[in-house]
Amino acid sequence: AQRRSELFSPEVEEQLKQLPRGPRILLVLQGMDASGKGGVVKSVGGAMNPLGVDVAAFGRPTAAQRRKHYLERVIAQLPEPGHVGVFDRSHYEDVLVPAVSGSHSEDQVAERVETLLLFEQELARRGFVIIKVMLHLSPQEQLARLLSRLDSEHKQWKYDPSDADARAQADTYLRVY
Repeated sequence: AQRRSELFSPEVEEQLKQLPRGPRILLVLQGMDASGKGGVVKSVGGAMNPLGVDVAAFGRPTAAQRRKHYLERVIAQLPEPGHVGVFDRSHYEDVLVPAVSGSHSEDQVAERVETLLLFEQELARRGFVIIKVMLHLSPQEQLARLLSRLDSEHKQWKYDPSDADARAQADTYLRVY
């Protein structure tokens, strides 16, 4: 309890206390750009009643989100009891990106991992079943998919120049994953 109070902000603790107990599923998708996360969301979500599926995608935190504990934006996207939540990318981005970019020390990254483990334990106590899926693809397949985004008019919106930067660090991302 003492360690948790060191890792969670008072706001995170309050938000967790407000979470209603009850069964729900949280599907966490993680993978490099073009690994198929969106396709899994469509396949899984499309097979269910859309009224019971809550999808959240985590991109870069906004300026307002960066001023708060990183778990606050995650908690805000958790599914209600009886629902399935799908995270397209996830709360692990808050470990992955600082570890790869070097913006946090090894101790800070380890602390974030510990925080996420405690967070997931609390979710499980509140009735969550957490399913984590790592989507992996070869560098060759990733390149082909990224290039197809440029060639396809209806997929060009998916391309971001930062995809090339991330691709250049693929080995580091895989090590951190």
